[in-house]
Amino acid sequence: MIKNYELMVLFSPELTSDALQKLQDKVSKIITSAEGKVSKIDVWGRRSMAYKIKKFTDAVYSVYYFSLDTAKAQAAERDVLQTDGVIRHVFIIAEEQA
Repeated sequence: MIKNYELMVLFSPELTSDALQKLQDKVSKIITSAEGKVSKIDVWGRRSMAYKIKKFTDAVYSVYYFSLDTAKAQAAERDVLQTDGVIRHVFIIAEEQA
């Protein structure tokens, strides 16, 4: 069963712009390699966080909107979490559009 998902990824603020771009591409590739289809990527840029995460007070935020088979979602989430440079993520099922 295919569902729509949203994935917010917080990347380390210490990354260079080239390294950040490579990591953003890697997250997209993780989704597409699981036979998902990325419909939109929203890069929010560097923002302050409400509290420290892994000794960081800010992070680079990116939001991915995509569709993916539910059977492959858990493996894709695990692969994103294990990516160096990712300090936090939120992986949710997107609400249905009316």
